[in-house]
Amino acid sequence: MLDLMIKTKEMIKNHRKYLKIINKNIKLVLKESQIYLFGSIIEGNLVAASDIDILIIAEVP
Repeated sequence: MLDLMIKTKEMIKNHRKYLKIINKNIKLVLKESQIYLFGSIIEGNLVAASDIDILIIAEVP
């Protein structure tokens, strides 16, 4: 469990890098999509146990 929290903390620390990768790949698959972040990442309350909440709105072919 501690190992997971350490990895999560590192990912959260570099969240902008990961979000760019996620956004790029979503746009490749779902060209006409909207991507929103919500939760603690937007509120600025990130902790080691945080996750990244992403909402994707798209029409699936």
